[in-house]
Amino acid sequence: LRFNPDLRIAHTHDLSFSSFIRLHFKYGRAADTYRRAVSKMNISNPRKGGRGFYLNLIIHPFRTGIERPLAQSILLGVSQVCTICGYLYERFLGRR
Repeated sequence: LRFNPDLRIAHTHDLSFSSFIRLHFKYGRAADTYRRAVSKMNISNPRKGGRGFYLNLIIHPFRTGIERPLAQSILLGVSQVCTICGYLYERFLGRR
């Protein structure tokens, strides 16, 4: 594989709001599964995002000139909340 800075890939899902919520909740559940697998392999885990990462994630749509930046920003925030909820669900109530 080689890095190509000019390469652009379009990746979309045809989601309703409820399927958007379910998808990001599942991402959170998978994140816990990934964390457990990595800890068993005794390899270093990638750096976690700090407050600055999440703040930049939310304000990014306003900096890029993207269409409907407020809606995009809200959806980014909602996706992160759903991911956290899925992670916590799997961690404390999911498969043992």
